[in-house]
Amino acid sequence: MPPDYFLTRSDLETAIKELEESRADADKLAELKAELEKINRKKAEYVAEHPEQRRLVYRRRKEGETEPELPVAKKRNLFKKNGLPRHPERSIYYDPVMNPFGVAPPGMPYVERREFTLFLVSK
Repeated sequence: MPPDYFLTRSDLETAIKELEESRADADKLAELKAELEKINRKKAEYVAEHPEQRRLVYRRRKEGETEPELPVAKKRNLFKKNGLPRHPERSIYYDPVMNPFGVAPPGMPYVERREFTLFLVSK
């Protein structure tokens, strides 16, 4: 007779196999199968919301199988090799006189304006 609690999913699966082989206590077997289905459904929901965490939820596949491609965030090329912004006028910190390089103050992240607009001063 399997225990009333299970620590891992594999314990639950072995208990289901034991009950299927012994063909005893159909109610308990149905309850365990429902519990396993519930666990698998929750895992699938979590992976759908957080695809980057798939490797933490599911075991790695066998050697011959490839892992499905995960969406890769597009890399933005905001800075030149010397560390200055490529387009300083897009920076929210840009000022033609006080901060012509558009560099963020110490401790603040570099942020660009949502929409690039030219600031024209008319006389």
